[in-house]
Amino acid sequence: MTPDHFEVKKEIPNLKCPEQGNAVATKIDFFMLDNISTKSFRRMHMYTLIKLFLSFCMITLGVHAMETAESYLIEPYKKERDHAFITAILAEDKHNFPDADMVADLDNEYYEMNIPQPDGSVIKCKFKQNILMCCCNAQPVGFVRTFDFSQGQPDGMGQIAQIAVVQEVRRKGIGQLLLTHGIEKLKSAGIKMVILDTMADNTAAHALYEKAGFQKMVDAGDHYLYSLQLDS
Repeated sequence: MTPDHFEVKKEIPNLKCPEQGNAVATKIDFFMLDNISTKSFRRMHMYTLIKLFLSFCMITLGVHAMETAESYLIEPYKKERDHAFITAILAEDKHNFPDADMVADLDNEYYEMNIPQPDGSVIKCKFKQNILMCCCNAQPVGFVRTFDFSQGQPDGMGQIAQIAVVQEVRRKGIGQLLLTHGIEKLKSAGIKMVILDTMADNTAAHALYEKAGFQKMVDAGDHYLYSLQLDS
């Protein structure tokens, strides 16, 4: 047998063998594959394996993308679940969240702020706040906190006061998801301009805000003030 070809059995119907009665006779045909060599067959086999592997990768990536999209949910703030989580994040990252007193009003509908006046007096103001959580498997992994400065007046201003995502799930689009929902929350309340403050060395945050359309208004040295004009 030629080593470069396969041995294949081929049935020949309606052929009687005298010694075996009506049994179907067979013969060996060394050229049934039309002279396809073993090398060609191996190439075909490898091509099939590659296609199967690529199909598996596509399916795996598709399932992973679906799981990622479905696993992270935006939910309202719940004191019993989220208060300790936010407090821990703010306490851990004092560089980006230097205002420790902002924890005091987490559970209230309004945030109270003391605003110094030119004459040395202080005016106490109350602003409506909203906190949205990003959760994975019912556990918080990030949050966004917004302030509504409009006091019910049209064409008012709002603020993305705080936004944070835990280290383990960063670079998965969660920050952008939270920012988008925070902006939409302010927009639904009639806000026309959104501002936010960020540290000058927080380049990842700068990229996130600028991608969302924010523009730098003030460069105060160690921090920047951004603003976003909302459409009607």
